Amino acid sequence: EFYRLNPLIQVIHLTGKELYSESCELYRSLSIPCYCREFSSEMRILYSLTDFAISRAGGGALSELSFFNIPALLVP
Repeated sequence: EFYRLNPLIQVIHLTGKELYSESCELYRSLSIPCYCREFSSEMRILYSLTDFAISRAGGGALSELSFFNIPALLVP
């Protein structure tokens, strides 16, 4: 429902190997367009497209989000 009210939102989801199939299927079943990948070596490009992130609160993620000045909701 959220996406239908905000159709300009673009979802980029890096899932990791274990959750890739079920994550992509969930977006498809909800008709939410999503760039869904296990991994990306093009993080500079993805971060340049990011206005807000939902991320784990690991040291690497915190460092990258801070470097690109991206506001985030962090999950421990």
